[in-house]
Amino acid sequence: MATPPPNSRDAKSNPIINSPYKEPEEHWPLDSDFRIDNTDKPNVGRRMSGTDLPVPKPYKLTFDDGIATRNFEPHIQIEQLRSCLKSWRSQGYPGTSR
Repeated sequence: MATPPPNSRDAKSNPIINSPYKEPEEHWPLDSDFRIDNTDKPNVGRRMSGTDLPVPKPYKLTFDDGIATRNFEPHIQIEQLRSCLKSWRSQGYPGTSR
């Protein structure tokens, strides 16, 4: 199996697609188990911060995983901080020395 080039758009061999110094421009999609989806096309924009909470099924004797639905709970304070940081960056980093 050939190794893809460093600029390859393969999520498994090259998962880092954004600069650590800029706001993320894209992100890899996740599968239902919250692992990077095996795809070569990232989603545009930053992934929303949050927690995916499983909602248990009512009790019954079955051999399934017991999860009925999933409930995404956004991290409101992180999203507010990201918004403030984006504004600060767009203003040219006021209050810092260069």
